[in-house]
Amino acid sequence: MIGSGPADCDLGYDSETRYSIALMSSSGVESEGPDVPVNHDGSFSAEIVVPVDFPSGSAMISVEGSPYDDCDYGGGGSCASYVVDLEIEP
Repeated sequence: MIGSGPADCDLGYDSETRYSIALMSSSGVESEGPDVPVNHDGSFSAEIVVPVDFPSGSAMISVEGSPYDDCDYGGGGSCASYVVDLEIEP
C-alpha cells in the first residue's frame, strides 16, 4: 500500500483528479498500475500488485499526475515527485 499525506497548500484538485502509478525495474521493465483518485488535499492510497514475471532486484513505484510533474529547471526551481524505491525478491 502506498499513499501520500495531505499538502499544506491548495493544489487545486477536483473530484476528477487521478494519479497514474507505474512499477519500474532497474533494468527498464515497466508495469502500469492503477489510476487512483486523489482527495482534495492531495492524499491518495493504492495497492500495487507485482506481476509474477516482474524481474527481481531494485525497482521503484512512480506516481504521475501531480501539479509538480511539470517544473521549470531553467527558472531555478526544483522538481518534486512521488517515487518509492523498493527491492523485488525472487
